[in-house]
Amino acid sequence: MGFEHLRTLVIADYAEMRASIRSMLIRFGVKNIDFVVCGEDAIESLKLKSYDLILSDYELGRGKDGQQILEEVRFSGLIQATTTYVLITAVQTADMVMGALEYQPDGYITKPITYDVVHSRLVKILRHRFIFNEINQAIDDKNMTLAIAECDRMVMRQPKFSLQALRIKGKLLLGSEQYDEAESVFRQVVDSHDLAWAQLGLANCMYFKKNYSVAIELLEKLISTNEKYLECYDLLTKIYKEQDQPNKAQKVLELAVEQSPKAGLRQGQLSKIALFNKNIDVAAKAARQAIALNKNSCHYSPSHYLTLAKSLQEVLINGNLREKKLSFKEIDVAIREVKKKFPQDRSVQLEACVTEGLTFFNDGKTEKGRKIIEEALNAYPDQLVDSNIKAFIESTVKSVGLEIDLLMKKKTNHDQEIKTVENQEQSSRLKQKAEIENINNKGIELFQHGKISEALKFFEMAAHQENASISVLLNALQARLVLMQQQIDIDLSEFEICYQYLNRLNLDPADNASRHRKERLQKIYTALNPPKQFNIKYT
Repeated sequence: MGFEHLRTLVIADYAEMRASIRSMLIRFGVKNIDFVVCGEDAIESLKLKSYDLILSDYELGRGKDGQQILEEVRFSGLIQATTTYVLITAVQTADMVMGALEYQPDGYITKPITYDVVHSRLVKILRHRFIFNEINQAIDDKNMTLAIAECDRMVMRQPKFSLQALRIKGKLLLGSEQYDEAESVFRQVVDSHDLAWAQLGLANCMYFKKNYSVAIELLEKLISTNEKYLECYDLLTKIYKEQDQPNKAQKVLELAVEQSPKAGLRQGQLSKIALFNKNIDVAAKAARQAIALNKNSCHYSPSHYLTLAKSLQEVLINGNLREKKLSFKEIDVAIREVKKKFPQDRSVQLEACVTEGLTFFNDGKTEKGRKIIEEALNAYPDQLVDSNIKAFIESTVKSVGLEIDLLMKKKTNHDQEIKTVENQEQSSRLKQKAEIENINNKGIELFQHGKISEALKFFEMAAHQENASISVLLNALQARLVLMQQQIDIDLSEFEICYQYLNRLNLDPADNASRHRKERLQKIYTALNPPKQFNIKYT
């Protein structure tokens, strides 16, 4: 099999490993090879160009490991369907294998690697990938109608691969919200072969069609016979949440993390729902795991730290002297980390400050705790109506003995201040700013779930407002660039829109984080070779 046309990226931190792989690839006939030594560099490379083959060492020292790179590029859409991703590792613990396989590498090579082993594995992997190339190319082109038609063509022409083609077709139909058609495909497979993935596909159809009882029955049957089929746990958790059964959802998540402890996103979900259920020990343990596992991943979030800080409040109240001391120190570290890492997020800053005040209050420093909370509410009045943190703040205000109507009073006072401002345009701008933030937050949520096109609609809706912030403009620019990187022929209008965003950003002062982010996005834009009239000078 020919390797000479493969655009290849090798991710390995040891020079000896890079040299060994380079030597092998050259012997295979590969001519286009890029090397990076860490996860961050790998992500940047994938933002700038696409590859046919990625070979990643699992262990990469500090920063992202091979699993986290794979997770992020799948999650953010940086890797194409036609790209082959292979993990190389000497470590084969059950936790690592389960975690890595959850994000579907195309191949898995164990050390020590030799020419014959690597060559035979790559030939086998690439030959299989080539069979599905037309389907994957249609997916990369976002032509789902063609991709589904190619699946049908493969079922007819290559019966040997018909089941795999039907599996892809079912997923494409689900993604296109054609639930009846997807159900028909999965039932066809279940009736003839009764495969687990087809049963899971049926369960997904039932979930989207709100037929929860049938979905639960299918999933419980699957888990009883395939306890390591983690997608079943995730879907079952979603159903129990929608049915307002948080205790059942927590039990399912606990079973899932037993099977795959290195799944950081799932650990974060478990910590939140356990805290909601007041299962403090479970919440704290899962939050610590989420912090450790997500620190270098795309799922890094302030919520992990805040959940940990909230879950340890019970220890401050009822623990012994040593437990209280250790818990206070752990909470303090968590809150400091949140304030340091997420300075621009006003909602996060408010929640962190209120949690800090509650911590001092529960530690016996009642007046200091109340003062911190009151100062936080005064400092961030525009965040008091955020539904995500309102219930927590109301509960905290009540627990520390402040006026229960403090939130409403603060908001009323804030509204009154706006109304009494002589310049009515000031009031309009404040309201518009809140609206822009809400729209932007919806875009962020979609982007984090890999729905880049949908996210872009919200980002651009916010960015089109006159008072759009720097972060809003950066979000809109980044989402559009991600989509442009996936295109073969980029329309002139796409460059023009990015050009306008970059010009608007050049007019605004920015903090260091925003400035570095703008510079990185500007480099990505330049790498896409914009027409001369849309060239941007580096500033």
